Amino acid sequence: MNEEDEAWSMIDRTQSLNRKRQIENQMRELTAEMAKIRVRLGDLEVKTSEEFYNELRNNIIQEVADWVHTMPGFGKDTLDSFHIRIMGMKR
Repeated sequence: MNEEDEAWSMIDRTQSLNRKRQIENQMRELTAEMAKIRVRLGDLEVKTSEEFYNELRNNIIQEVADWVHTMPGFGKDTLDSFHIRIMGMKR
């Protein structure tokens, strides 16, 4: 191997080493970012599809019951009865 070949070989090794360090730094940064994301995800409440459905259903029933309770044209006792009956539909 002559001097020129050795110089090119040294350049290749230097570039490879620099690229390796760059990749290692990126991996460290990504690992730290993933740790932050995991912490944030840990704060979320995990629900089953049934729990999600029941919560959604109950919220809709609550809105309907509140709306019925304010309807004009019925007496207070009748509206209270409707409200109680609708609220009884919650799970």
